Amino acid sequence: MKASKLVVTGMLTFSITIVYFGLRNTGSIENNYTFPGKLSDLKLFKGPLKERIPDDNVRLLELSSTLYTDHADKQRLLKLPPGTKLKIIDDGLPQFPEGSLLAKTFYYPNQPIETRILYLKNGKWNAATYQWNVTQTEALLLTNGATVQIKQNNKPDINYHIPTATECISCHRSNGTLQPIGPKIRNLNRMIIRNNKSVSQLTDLQQQQLLHATSLKEITTFPDYNDPEQTLTLRARAYMELNCAHCHQAGGMAGYTNLLLSYEIPFGKTGLARQQPNIIFRMETSGALHMPKLGTTTTDPVGLALIKAYIKSLDRS
Repeated sequence: MKASKLVVTGMLTFSITIVYFGLRNTGSIENNYTFPGKLSDLKLFKGPLKERIPDDNVRLLELSSTLYTDHADKQRLLKLPPGTKLKIIDDGLPQFPEGSLLAKTFYYPNQPIETRILYLKNGKWNAATYQWNVTQTEALLLTNGATVQIKQNNKPDINYHIPTATECISCHRSNGTLQPIGPKIRNLNRMIIRNNKSVSQLTDLQQQQLLHATSLKEITTFPDYNDPEQTLTLRARAYMELNCAHCHQAGGMAGYTNLLLSYEIPFGKTGLARQQPNIIFRMETSGALHMPKLGTTTTDPVGLALIKAYIKSLDRS
């Protein structure tokens, strides 16, 4: 019993230290663009807003692996200025043209909750969050975040947290600047359904004149962490890339912890071997010590089972 208390005490001390130094090492990142008060002013949708049908100059994006956010689904959109294109640099983030806009709407069945926006203005990404009204006719700009109670059939209610702009920035921070997280080229390199046909998403973007023509043969593909045909290691590393690595990376909010979880980091440099118990503890616990730190109020049972299985496999190796 004493040993288990010491382990928990050690984890708590370590976690509090992480929070303390994380707050110390985060400087302010301010927007250089004033967002409109209503989501409709961004011209992302056509027809009734509640139907969320992308406008003709807005493209739907789909990722191989996605962020867990209290069981919410997401609609991801890309809007580029007319005549501009994304440019592939490597299999990481593409080079976005000035004026690019990324939108992500979080929703439950028939209930959109929030839409998060990243907008590239004067070479700098700006962040904003819009909360949908109950009639789904509009979403209004938020400054201080909000909590929305989600009723679920035969499941506990979710007190869904809409982040403040500061919270958005803390996750999207990279070396003192704001950056997108999910739409890396390797994570967009997947098959999608368009006009009832299965097509390559990158090829489709090229055909829509939204991606510079280039050879796609050398672009890697990112694992879907829900795909049982992928190896346990690839699935676990993909999960941590999408749910943890935006903070646990060099230049991220938790980069100083020496737990670096980006997909491309070799295992020996991740810190996973040293911090296995703390990872599980932080995923299972609730409240201030829960991880991921922002964007979730509930534990992801699928992700937790995956990471537990992965860590167990490390113990056997």
